[in-house]
Amino acid sequence: MLALALLQLSCTGSGTLDIPSETAGDTSVSEETGEPIDTDSDTEVPVVDDDGDGHAAEVDCDDANAAVHPDATEAFNGIDDDCDGRIDADGTFEGTHSVTANAVFEGTVHSFNLACPATVTRTGTTFDFTITCTTVPTDAMAQVLLGATVTVTPRRHDVTGATWSGSIDITSSNGWDTRGDGSLNWTTMESVQLQTSDSNFSLVWAGSGALAWTGE
Repeated sequence: MLALALLQLSCTGSGTLDIPSETAGDTSVSEETGEPIDTDSDTEVPVVDDDGDGHAAEVDCDDANAAVHPDATEAFNGIDDDCDGRIDADGTFEGTHSVTANAVFEGTVHSFNLACPATVTRTGTTFDFTITCTTVPTDAMAQVLLGATVTVTPRRHDVTGATWSGSIDITSSNGWDTRGDGSLNWTTMESVQLQTSDSNFSLVWAGSGALAWTGE
C-alpha cells in the first residue's frame, strides 16, 4: 500500500517535466492570439508573373509585357527583348575587311590585296565605322598609288533596323580622297556584314568582311 501511495503521489505532483528541445518542435507564440505558431511549416512564396509569360518578375525585366522575357528573341525595336541588358545590336563589332584595289598609273593597272582591321559601333539609331588599310612598306607602287595608309569612314551616321547604305569617304595618307558607297547588314545581333566599293577612272575599290560583336 505504501508503494502504491508513493506511485500516485509521483504522478499527481506539482513538479515540471523538462522536454528536450530536439523533441519539442520548433514553435513560437503569436503575440495577438497567444497560440503556438509552427515555424517549421514549408510555406511556399507565391511566384509573381504579372504578364503571364512564364517568367517570374525577379528575372523578367518587364513583367508588364509578355513579349519581353529572358527567352525572347531580340528584335530591332528599341527595347531589351531578352533581358540581357543590351538593346538591339548596340555595341562594338570588330573584324577584317578584305579589300581589292586596282589603281591606274601611266596606263598600267596595279592590283593590291589588303587585309584591313575594321570597327563598327552602334548605339540605337546611331552608328560609326572605321576601316584602316596599311600597305606593305616595301611595295613602292603601293606607297605611291595608295599611300602608307588608306582609311574608310561613312558620311552619314544614322541607321534604322538591320541595314544601312550610303556614301563613304576613302582617304589616303598621300593626301588624295574619293567618295564611294558602303553598306551594313546585321545578319544577327552578333554579326554585321560591311561592304565598301568605289569605281572611277583611277581607282576601283571593292571590300567586304563580317565583323563580330565584341561587347558594349
